[in-house]
Amino acid sequence: LPWAAAKLLNAAFVFAGVLYLYRALRLYVPHRPALLASYAFGLYPPNFRQLPFLLTESLAVFLVCGIIYHFCSFSRNPGRRRHYFVASLFLAYLALTKIFFGYVLLVALLLSLFALCFRAGAARVSATICLLALLMCSPYLVLTYSMTGRPFYWGSSGGLSLYWMSTPYAGEYGSWHSIRAAQTNPELARHRVFFQGLEGLDEFTRDDVLRARAMENIRTHPFKYVENVFANMGRLLFSYPFSYTPQKLSTYFYLLPNMFLVVLLVLGIVPAVQRRQAVPREIIALMAFCAIAFLGSSLLSALARQFLPLVPILFLWLAYTRTHLMGARTP
Repeated sequence: LPWAAAKLLNAAFVFAGVLYLYRALRLYVPHRPALLASYAFGLYPPNFRQLPFLLTESLAVFLVCGIIYHFCSFSRNPGRRRHYFVASLFLAYLALTKIFFGYVLLVALLLSLFALCFRAGAARVSATICLLALLMCSPYLVLTYSMTGRPFYWGSSGGLSLYWMSTPYAGEYGSWHSIRAAQTNPELARHRVFFQGLEGLDEFTRDDVLRARAMENIRTHPFKYVENVFANMGRLLFSYPFSYTPQKLSTYFYLLPNMFLVVLLVLGIVPAVQRRQAVPREIIALMAFCAIAFLGSSLLSALARQFLPLVPILFLWLAYTRTHLMGARTP
C-alpha cells in the first residue's frame, strides 16, 4: 500500500475500536450512557493526534477495545468459547504490535495465577487467556531466542529507554532521545563520550551495554530515578515535562482531556471501594491490567501516545461507576 493509504487505516482502526467499546459498554450500562461514552472516546483529542502518523497506537487501540469486549463477553457467558479464543488472539497481536505488552502479559499471567489461590472466576479466565496469548507469541520468542540465545527476549529497544530514564543529571527528566541526538545535540554533550563507545556494536550488544549503564545509574542515583519516574507519569498523562524542549500548544491535546479523565477517576475511588462487591470481577481484572501497563510504562522513558491504548479500559470503568455506583441512572 502507499504510505497515505496505510495511514488512512488509522481512522478505520479507531472507528472499529469505538464500535467494539460500545458493544462492551452495552454489557453493563444502558444504551444512552454507552453511546455517550463511545462518542466521548471517539472524540478523545489524543486519538486525532495519532491519525496522520504511521505509528502503532491506532491499531493498539482497536486491539485493546477488542480484548475488552471479548474478555467481558466470555466472562459473562463462558459457554461462548469463541470470545475466549478471539480475546487471546487480540492480546497476542497486541504484544507483537507493541512489545512492551509482552512483559505486561507475563506479569498479568503471574498475578492471575496468584489470584487463583484466593478466588476463581475472572482470575481463571484471565489466566487462561494470558497463557494462550503467550503460546500464540511463542514462534516469535523462539525466533528471538535463536537470534540472541536469550529466553523471553521481545526486542532491543528497552536499553535505550531505560538509559534515558536513569539519567542522573539535573535538568534532565528521563525523556527519550535518539542515539543520533545524543551524538549531535549540544545539550546532550554529557552523554556523547558514552554513546561514541557504542559505535560498531551490534544491536543486541549495544542494548546490553545501555541496560548495564542504566542499572549503574539507578544504583548510584536512586532518588533521581524516582524523580524521573514521576516526571514520566506526567509525560504519559499530560505530555509534560520534557528535557531541553520548549513549551508547545500541542500539549493541550493531552493536558485538557486527561485532566478531566484523572479527576473523574479520583472521584470514583470512594464509591468503588465502598461498593466493591458490586463491581464485576472482569472489570477489576481489566483495571489491574491497565495499572500494570501504566506503572510498567512509567519505569521506561515513555510518551503520551503510549497511554492511549489504556484509555478504553478507563472509559469502561468510568461508565460503569458513573451508572451503577454514583447514583446516575439514564434510561
